[in-house]
Amino acid sequence: MNYLAHLYLSPADDESLLGNLLGDFVKNKAEFSNYDKIYQGICLHRKIDQFTDAHFIFRKSRQRISEKNRRYAGVLVDIFYDHFLAVNWEIYSQVSLDIFVNNFYRILEKYAPILPKRLFDLKPAMIQENRLMLYREQAGVAIALERVATRLSVPYVVDEALSEFSDCYQGFQTDFKLFFPDVIDYAKRITSV
Repeated sequence: MNYLAHLYLSPADDESLLGNLLGDFVKNKAEFSNYDKIYQGICLHRKIDQFTDAHFIFRKSRQRISEKNRRYAGVLVDIFYDHFLAVNWEIYSQVSLDIFVNNFYRILEKYAPILPKRLFDLKPAMIQENRLMLYREQAGVAIALERVATRLSVPYVVDEALSEFSDCYQGFQTDFKLFFPDVIDYAKRITSV
């Protein structure tokens, strides 16, 4: 799952939401052991990633990615799934995507002093460019792919991944709609323990 999905699957309090995003930005979760809910959010993020990677539908989506890009298939499918979550947000949430995203940006600002450097450096652009909202459009998917390609130093991935996304759009969408209820149930189960 990518940023938007992790935030959606999080308990709604500020520190849990932040922790669920931090799962992609910290290697050592013990850095946040003084913040119980942030720490739990990081743990939840990692459990959701493990669940997702092992899920047969997610693996089916990964198989839709060409052999050349298979190494990055998990990251690509994560981004594609965030698109389908954003497009279908009203099915899953009673809070509008705009309100949800703006609330999270407020949380980023509130906790700026404790953010890991990489997220702290990313925060201004994330907020100013409204990156979480970009997932609603296929053009936003392209922007997310460009950022990933730059970070991974694999520029060829962008055009090919966009082509694969377009060519298999309905297949990815079907996969997402089958998969997402399972991950919602999983997240609810492990957060209610």
